[in-house]
Amino acid sequence: MREFLLNLRMALARDDQCHLVDRDKNLRALLELEMLRTEIPDVLRKLAVEDYCQGPLPDDQGKSKERGRTGPGTTTSPATPIGA
Repeated sequence: MREFLLNLRMALARDDQCHLVDRDKNLRALLELEMLRTEIPDVLRKLAVEDYCQGPLPDDQGKSKERGRTGPGTTTSPATPIGA
């Protein structure tokens, strides 16, 4: 997970943005969290290894990417997929 977070931070340092796939579950999560897409990079930068309760998990869309899941008491809501 440390390597994933390091790669994530390096990618954000290059672009200062991330791509959120327009899936219903992603859009619902933004609504539930009362977040804007523009807030996602700041939240991702604040994540620490201790925030993860599961992962890396295989992508549920059959792609070669992995994702993690944050748990209670983190900067996002309980069990929010990261990298989905």
